[in-house]
Amino acid sequence: MEGGCAGGAAVQIKEVPMNGGSAATVVAEIDTKVSGEEVEASWTYGREKAKGTTATSGTTGTGGGQQLPAYVAEVDVEGYPLASVTGYLVYDDDLELELLRKEEGEPLADWNYTLRLSTGEIRTGTTDGEGMLKEEGVPPGSYTFL
Repeated sequence: MEGGCAGGAAVQIKEVPMNGGSAATVVAEIDTKVSGEEVEASWTYGREKAKGTTATSGTTGTGGGQQLPAYVAEVDVEGYPLASVTGYLVYDDDLELELLRKEEGEPLADWNYTLRLSTGEIRTGTTDGEGMLKEEGVPPGSYTFL
């Protein structure tokens, strides 16, 4: 593609079946522009946040489910005959939990925690005054309190 393209592009985000099925489901459509030889689009994956999570030392959480969906992007550039499909999209998540004492239901305020993420990464921190734990840029998957 010499000189690039100044037209538009349509990007479809598709959820790919993890069970070996062949039909992908379109979960988002994004209209964007082509700049030089690049197409850039941003997509935010939304889901319900877990509320009232109770955790104790040694507890494993799922952060959204045991089996994670896989996504690809299909890019259709104006003026080109075939759409391109990307490899699997890489994404991360933010983890936000309210930690409560099991019997009393009171917040675990100013509690030091250690988490092992699905990648094996270890993160440490302290809950706020209301027992809230917040970690940004967490890979999807399970986590364990150590």
